[in-house]
Amino acid sequence: MIVTVGGLVAIGVWWAGRMIIDSAVPDAYVQRRFPDRPWVYPTRGVTVSIALLALECLAAAVVVACARDRVRRWARVGTGFIALGMGCAVVAMHGPVHVTYHMVWCGFAALWSFAAGGLEAAARRLTRARSPRP
Repeated sequence: MIVTVGGLVAIGVWWAGRMIIDSAVPDAYVQRRFPDRPWVYPTRGVTVSIALLALECLAAAVVVACARDRVRRWARVGTGFIALGMGCAVVAMHGPVHVTYHMVWCGFAALWSFAAGGLEAAARRLTRARSPRP
Protein backbone atom coordinates (compact mmCIF):
# COMPACT_ATOMS: atom_id res chain seq x y z
CA MET A 1 0.00 0.00 0.00
CA ILE A 2 2.89 2.39 0.66
CA VAL A 3 4.07 2.09 -2.94
CA THR A 4 0.63 2.73 -4.41
CA VAL A 5 -0.14 5.73 -2.19
CA GLY A 6 3.44 6.98 -2.70
CA GLY A 7 2.90 6.85 -6.45
CA LEU A 8 -0.26 8.92 -6.11
CA VAL A 9 1.63 11.47 -4.01
CA ALA A 10 4.48 11.59 -6.55
CA ILE A 11 2.05 12.28 -9.38
CA GLY A 12 0.44 15.02 -7.28
CA VAL A 13 3.77 16.67 -6.50
CA TRP A 14 4.74 16.62 -10.16
CA TRP A 15 1.47 18.25 -11.28
CA ALA A 16 1.68 20.82 -8.47
CA GLY A 17 5.12 21.81 -9.74
CA ARG A 18 3.77 22.07 -13.29
CA MET A 19 0.97 24.32 -12.03
CA ILE A 20 3.42 26.66 -10.34
CA ILE A 21 5.76 26.88 -13.32
CA ASP A 22 3.28 27.02 -16.19
CA SER A 23 0.93 29.49 -14.52
CA ALA A 24 3.68 32.10 -14.81
CA VAL A 25 2.98 32.47 -18.54
CA PRO A 26 -0.37 33.95 -19.62
CA ASP A 27 -2.12 31.88 -22.24
CA ALA A 28 -3.25 33.26 -25.59
CA TYR A 29 -6.92 33.42 -24.55
CA VAL A 30 -6.16 35.74 -21.62
CA GLN A 31 -3.93 37.91 -23.80
CA ARG A 32 -6.65 38.34 -26.44
CA ARG A 33 -9.54 38.72 -24.00
CA PHE A 34 -7.91 41.39 -21.82
CA PRO A 35 -5.26 43.12 -23.95
CA ASP A 36 -5.37 46.41 -22.02
CA ARG A 37 -4.95 44.93 -18.53
CA PRO A 38 -1.55 44.02 -17.13
CA TRP A 39 -1.18 40.31 -16.43
CA VAL A 40 -0.75 39.24 -12.80
CA TYR A 41 0.38 35.82 -11.58
CA PRO A 42 -2.71 33.91 -10.29
CA THR A 43 -1.34 33.25 -6.80
CA ARG A 44 -4.70 32.60 -5.18
CA GLY A 45 -5.89 30.25 -7.92
CA VAL A 46 -2.66 28.25 -7.95
CA THR A 47 -2.66 28.01 -4.15
CA VAL A 48 -6.27 26.82 -4.07
CA SER A 49 -5.62 24.27 -6.84
CA ILE A 50 -2.59 22.85 -5.05
CA ALA A 51 -4.46 22.75 -1.73
CA LEU A 52 -7.33 20.86 -3.40
CA LEU A 53 -4.84 18.49 -5.01
CA ALA A 54 -3.24 17.75 -1.64
CA LEU A 55 -6.64 17.32 0.02
CA GLU A 56 -7.78 14.92 -2.70
CA CYS A 57 -4.56 12.91 -2.35
CA LEU A 58 -4.95 12.74 1.44
CA ALA A 59 -8.60 11.74 1.17
CA ALA A 60 -7.73 8.95 -1.29
CA ALA A 61 -5.00 7.65 1.04
CA VAL A 62 -7.32 7.67 4.06
CA VAL A 63 -10.14 5.94 2.15
CA VAL A 64 -7.81 3.20 0.96
CA ALA A 65 -6.06 2.80 4.32
CA CYS A 66 -9.35 2.31 6.17
CA ALA A 67 -10.72 -0.21 3.69
CA ARG A 68 -11.10 -3.92 4.20
CA ASP A 69 -10.99 -4.64 0.48
CA ARG A 70 -8.39 -2.32 -1.02
CA VAL A 71 -8.94 -3.43 -4.61
CA ARG A 72 -12.53 -2.23 -4.63
CA ARG A 73 -11.58 0.95 -2.79
CA TRP A 74 -8.95 1.82 -5.37
CA ALA A 75 -11.59 1.37 -8.07
CA ARG A 76 -13.95 3.68 -6.19
CA VAL A 77 -11.20 6.23 -5.67
CA GLY A 78 -10.42 6.11 -9.39
CA THR A 79 -14.08 6.66 -10.21
CA GLY A 80 -14.13 9.63 -7.83
CA PHE A 81 -11.13 11.16 -9.56
CA ILE A 82 -12.89 10.77 -12.92
CA ALA A 83 -15.93 12.60 -11.51
CA LEU A 84 -13.71 15.41 -10.18
CA GLY A 85 -11.93 15.67 -13.51
CA MET A 86 -15.22 15.95 -15.35
CA GLY A 87 -16.23 18.74 -12.98
CA CYS A 88 -13.05 20.61 -13.86
CA ALA A 89 -13.60 19.98 -17.57
CA VAL A 90 -16.56 22.34 -17.58
CA VAL A 91 -14.39 25.36 -16.78
CA ALA A 92 -11.04 24.19 -18.17
CA MET A 93 -11.62 25.41 -21.72
CA HIS A 94 -11.58 29.11 -20.90
CA GLY A 95 -10.08 28.80 -17.45
CA PRO A 96 -6.51 29.43 -16.43
CA VAL A 97 -3.75 26.85 -16.74
CA HIS A 98 -3.98 25.65 -13.15
CA VAL A 99 -7.62 24.61 -13.64
CA THR A 100 -6.71 22.64 -16.76
CA TYR A 101 -3.80 21.00 -14.95
CA HIS A 102 -6.06 20.09 -12.06
CA MET A 103 -8.33 18.30 -14.54
CA VAL A 104 -5.33 16.47 -16.00
CA TRP A 105 -4.12 15.57 -12.48
CA CYS A 106 -7.52 13.97 -11.80
CA GLY A 107 -7.15 11.91 -14.99
CA PHE A 108 -3.68 10.68 -14.09
CA ALA A 109 -4.77 10.02 -10.50
CA ALA A 110 -7.69 7.95 -11.79
CA LEU A 111 -5.39 5.92 -14.04
CA TRP A 112 -2.97 5.37 -11.16
CA SER A 113 -5.81 4.37 -8.84
CA PHE A 114 -7.02 1.71 -11.26
CA ALA A 115 -3.44 0.50 -11.73
CA ALA A 116 -2.95 0.41 -7.94
CA GLY A 117 -6.09 -1.69 -7.62
CA GLY A 118 -4.67 -4.08 -10.19
CA LEU A 119 -1.37 -4.24 -8.31
CA GLU A 120 -3.17 -4.95 -5.05
CA ALA A 121 -5.20 -7.72 -6.73
CA ALA A 122 -2.06 -9.28 -8.24
CA ALA A 123 -0.27 -9.14 -4.89
CA ARG A 124 -3.24 -10.79 -3.20
CA ARG A 125 -3.30 -13.60 -5.76
CA LEU A 126 0.44 -14.19 -5.45
CA THR A 127 0.18 -14.31 -1.68
CA ARG A 128 -2.67 -16.81 -1.82
CA ALA A 129 -0.85 -18.95 -4.38
CA ARG A 130 2.28 -19.19 -2.22
CA SER A 131 0.56 -19.86 1.09
CA PRO A 132 0.00 -23.53 1.98
CA ARG A 133 -3.58 -24.66 1.82
CA PRO A 134 -5.08 -26.41 4.85
